Amino acid sequence: MPSAIVYLNGRYVPAGEARVSVFDRGLLLGHGVFETMRAYGGGVFRLDEHLARLVHGAENVGILLGGQQSALKQAIGGVLEANRLTEARIRLTVTAGSSPGEPRFPAPGDPTVVVTADAVEAPTPGAYQRGFRAIVASRARSSQSAIASLKSTSFLENLLARAEAQEKGADEAIILNEQRFVTEGARANVFFVHQERLLTPALECGLLRGITRDAVIELAVEAGIVVEQTWVSLEQMAEAHEAFVTSSVIEVMPIVSMDGRPVGDGRPGDVTGVLARAYRELVARELGLDRR
Repeated sequence: MPSAIVYLNGRYVPAGEARVSVFDRGLLLGHGVFETMRAYGGGVFRLDEHLARLVHGAENVGILLGGQQSALKQAIGGVLEANRLTEARIRLTVTAGSSPGEPRFPAPGDPTVVVTADAVEAPTPGAYQRGFRAIVASRARSSQSAIASLKSTSFLENLLARAEAQEKGADEAIILNEQRFVTEGARANVFFVHQERLLTPALECGLLRGITRDAVIELAVEAGIVVEQTWVSLEQMAEAHEAFVTSSVIEVMPIVSMDGRPVGDGRPGDVTGVLARAYRELVARELGLDRR
């Protein structure tokens, strides 16, 4: 369930009492950015990287947050403490704030800042063994989109892809760009094991640079796996021996089928397993959980 206590513009309030203006540009125009993070044992994995991405994205859409990282860290910690959460999914949302009339850039008012959190458990071993079933989304994305590389509150494109996956009985939708190359999943970055290389779409294809994506690339290189950030074709995706998606919430999740056809032998692959374990070890190491 969502947190009972949320952070809103400097105050911790019960979720049912939190109010934003009907003129908020996030509500009216989708003018905002957000981050979704994971807390393990009360610590947030790669919090600094998440906040740096948020500030960068906000500046790109005319929302000025410079110098607020410390306050945002305190807000996140405060929400976790107020809700007595240690294993949690955290959402930090920043909009351009309330501004009646025609939009102006940069946003003239103070931003709206919201932090919520809810309890989350790591996916069970059974969930990893089952893996995800994926489809290729029917709607393409422009690789030149101004917001494809941002974690924007204008999330309708991804939401429609995810809805399509649900309608077809799948767990994830893989979004292509206008040139029919792979970009990302509706809620995660995507990787493929193809001809003894680990392929993931290049940022130029039109996708978000995921925090978990970066971590997995680091881990793969450390493990001696050849990693290519490249333009992944439908043919390469179909020929892949393994596939998996990554995000802060689901970590490293195998894809066992694509459009009803098995990926490889239809079971989580060895490379996926190695990287999933390495990711969990990295989280434990960076947050000091392996010393408790």
